[in-house]
Amino acid sequence: MARLIALAVFDKASGGYGHPFFVAALGQAMRMFFDWCEDKTSVLGKHSSDFELYSVGFFDDQEPGLISAPSVLVARGSDLVGPTGPEKPVRLRSIEEVKR
Repeated sequence: MARLIALAVFDKASGGYGHPFFVAALGQAMRMFFDWCEDKTSVLGKHSSDFELYSVGFFDDQEPGLISAPSVLVARGSDLVGPTGPEKPVRLRSIEEVKR
């Protein structure tokens, strides 16, 4: 059974979440979010402090359907990207922490 993590980016300026996306590991999501925030041609890159990445549940590929879970803050754009790259090391949350 593969359980994918469902994540969504929250835009503090608009007060809404983007469409969810699914990954097998939080490291993948962190890398994607970091790349988006680092891309100065994208909205996330231009306004990274406005965005936060949340785990919002799970998807089970054996019994298709979304599994609800409390939203958990995974990363803030403002913590990930500074003028020349990461400002400080980022502590990745474990899947066990996200499941709680």
